[in-house]
Amino acid sequence: MNNFSKRVRRGAGWWLLAGASAGVPAQTLNFATSPLFLGSTVKPNVLVLYDNSQSMDGTMAGKLIAGDDASTRGNIARSVLRSTITSYRNQFQWGLASFGLSGGGVYTTYAYYFGNDAEVVYTNDCVAGLSASNANRRCVANPQPGNNFNFLTYAVTGDDPAINDVLYSGDYGPQIYGTGVGNSTSYKAYSSHGAGSGWAGASFSGSLG
Repeated sequence: MNNFSKRVRRGAGWWLLAGASAGVPAQTLNFATSPLFLGSTVKPNVLVLYDNSQSMDGTMAGKLIAGDDASTRGNIARSVLRSTITSYRNQFQWGLASFGLSGGGVYTTYAYYFGNDAEVVYTNDCVAGLSASNANRRCVANPQPGNNFNFLTYAVTGDDPAINDVLYSGDYGPQIYGTGVGNSTSYKAYSSHGAGSGWAGASFSGSLG
């Protein structure tokens, strides 16, 4: 840097200082009281994924309920979503997604009742949901009482928390029967039970595979 540049820089610096001391008002500096990024007006995006699987038809204890019941998981979730979005509608940009459904249409719901040959038996003894003559096992109305039995006992049901499941399927009539195959997880399914009370294949009709 040459001497002239040095003198100009010194002169300019002196002149600015002299100007400020000659009565020119200084500018007031205003500093932000919080970090500038906190003042952004861009709303955060919030995506809510709603679980619309079949287990949402159950209560928190596991009981599956058909219809519009406020105590099901699905309706509890809807209530919470409505309340939350109403309270924070303007603070966020909301999005809603759910699990994909294939095929669409209306499905028939079948509740599960499980047990082995000794636990699932026909009976006419069922009081307040229990069969005293069958070790106080739970019982349900026989869907086909034409075999002269009004009830069936069972060991566990889809309402139990350990299972908590229900079958969504096509319409195969008011009931579906399943019998185990060789102690495996496979079942033979039928749409109707005959006049007897046994569980052999010959007791059924309407094979569903």
